[in-house]
Amino acid sequence: MLPLFWFTVRQILLQRKLWIVSLLLVAPAVLVLLIRTFAPVHGVEDLAMRFHVPLMAAMFMLTMPLACLLYGTSLVGAEVDAGTFVYLTTRKLRRATTLLVRYLAGAIVLSVLADVAILLVFCVAAVGVDVAGANAASGGLDWHPWQDLGHYLLVAPLGVATFLAVFTAISLVTAKPLSLAVAYFILVEIVLSNVPLDTCVVSVSHYLRKTLFNGMPWAMRMYDHPPAFMEHHFPPGSTGTAVLLVVMVAMLGLASLAVSLRELVPARVARE
Repeated sequence: MLPLFWFTVRQILLQRKLWIVSLLLVAPAVLVLLIRTFAPVHGVEDLAMRFHVPLMAAMFMLTMPLACLLYGTSLVGAEVDAGTFVYLTTRKLRRATTLLVRYLAGAIVLSVLADVAILLVFCVAAVGVDVAGANAASGGLDWHPWQDLGHYLLVAPLGVATFLAVFTAISLVTAKPLSLAVAYFILVEIVLSNVPLDTCVVSVSHYLRKTLFNGMPWAMRMYDHPPAFMEHHFPPGSTGTAVLLVVMVAMLGLASLAVSLRELVPARVARE
């Protein structure tokens, strides 16, 4: 299994797709740099929002799932289309094991990229800024950027692992994985997760927010949803970690079952 793991890591690092994913993940840092360059700061809350909004709204809810979509839908499909998936499986290394090893390699690489992107956002937003002075002038609203940074760095791998599991499962249960994955991303992760209705609970993004808010409760100020909605779905002390882990395990189980039972044919053959 270890040779397959390192083979997959090298394969990911040598793909052109990696550049696209890297640009997606770095985009929030570029956004923060533009804001910091051209917009004045109005208090510590404004300073903190320049860090939280690009990360929570842009990276965790947009660029991170897009990166996982690009890799999840091709984790097995690209090898099947190239006719090389059969060479990755042996009598001792079954289809499901091959899938899980490749998933683990992809999740680790994307998690490292996501954490590096978070560090870039932090450097642009907080380094060289008089946070202590802004806190002193705030009248009681303190921002602790290093604590928030640590929380983001811990939650990012969980988000990557869950999104990647979802898109990997989608890629194995339909003949047109990219279309279904894009539809899911737009309808569930963008539309439903941001509407202040109970339907938001069907999205991965909702539980990522819940987990992030648990460590940074005052960051909920960036959302202007009705107070009753926020209190119901994001009560103090609650977290979405357990749900995210359940979704991840369930999606990996579904993907393992699908890759073991279904006939794997190239996409062009399936269309015909």
